Amino acid sequence: MTSLTFQFLDHFPEGYRDEVLDRWTAWAQRGDAQPLAEARVAAQRNWDRREQMTESVHVARIIRGDVAVGSCLLEHSLDSPSAPLVVADVVTTATVDPLELTNLLVDTARLRGAPSVQVNRLAGDPLSTAVCAARPATVNASRMVCFLEENDPPATPVELVTMSGDEYDDFERELIASYAEDMAASGMLTIEAARETSLRQTRELLPEGSSTPGHYVFSARVNGVRVGILWVGVTIDSDGPRSYVYNVEIDPDRRGEGLGRAVMLAAERHALEHGCRLIALNVFGFNDVARNLYVSLGYQQLWDIVTIPAE
Repeated sequence: MTSLTFQFLDHFPEGYRDEVLDRWTAWAQRGDAQPLAEARVAAQRNWDRREQMTESVHVARIIRGDVAVGSCLLEHSLDSPSAPLVVADVVTTATVDPLELTNLLVDTARLRGAPSVQVNRLAGDPLSTAVCAARPATVNASRMVCFLEENDPPATPVELVTMSGDEYDDFERELIASYAEDMAASGMLTIEAARETSLRQTRELLPEGSSTPGHYVFSARVNGVRVGILWVGVTIDSDGPRSYVYNVEIDPDRRGEGLGRAVMLAAERHALEHGCRLIALNVFGFNDVARNLYVSLGYQQLWDIVTIPAE
């Protein structure tokens, strides 16, 4: 039994919005290596989205005895009972037992019929790290970044050729299916919700297919023969261009030949050619092979999405 309780509020307290925006801005700066201006915009966008979800987003004070010792911003839709209880923001103003706080979140998830609690664990953040360590948990996905050197990356035999026509159509169809399967396997979503999310995100990101501005969908080839695919995007912020790897995959019959490293080196070269000094990506928690490859290439882990079962 926890000595902590939640006191749910029917409105956002005065000054709460600005406090959360400040925390989310700092998170975006650290967790996504974003400049201040872009981090603030990202924080505002996240707040605006949640402010409109009046039936799904709730702010609660964390109470011990009759004293408030922190606050939580929780997100869960009763229309989607299989969705996790998402901890959008949590802060404490006094020392709190991480296990008690985690148990309170789990109990709240159970009461709302949610199967789990989902927390973003920021590298170096003691509270989110302690909460995720208090009970058995699963890492669903991680954000990793690599700060590129100005000198050229090692030579790679991989040539990147822009996809078009039937090859792109096949890529998009397989991407939507495989991304949904990976999201479901990671524990983030049910397979039905994952399929819907995969289709929506792909269509939003690539409305014009391989011709979508800022996006590059490649067939990775060695000696003219396809060995895999690479999809990257390049955006420009106040610090200059940055690259993001949306998808990289080696064809099944060519795995085990070191081609994953070769394609990633080709992605680094492409980033440098576009003036980027940073390349970022997400990796699913179950994909240890890819994670180890990225670490060996100098990628740093910035944050994780972690699921705590409500059992």
